Amino acid sequence: MTITCLATLWECIIREKLNVTRINQTKASKELKELSVANNFEEIYSDFYANLILCDCSSPDDVIDGVPNRNAIGHSQYKKYPNKKSSLNAILITDFLIHLKPKEITEE
Repeated sequence: MTITCLATLWECIIREKLNVTRINQTKASKELKELSVANNFEEIYSDFYANLILCDCSSPDDVIDGVPNRNAIGHSQYKKYPNKKSSLNAILITDFLIHLKPKEITEE
């Protein structure tokens, strides 16, 4: 339950941090990387999100054990119930996203 509940919130948290109402996954990954660097996080955090959380997962064979892949969660691609490592990773991803300082809105 932890993974399913948290994964559904990630996109919303990212949109709030970027001060946008809609965003596609490709742009979200790019903007998250910029926001992550602006928050003094190593690029590995945003790369993990972009390359493992948002990556395509079209079948149970694409699932990486311990990684809470958003598409695998949303489309029930797991062969077995996700393990504790996946749950902890989901909590850590959520914590990372929550602690990002939002993108500053520049006035034109």
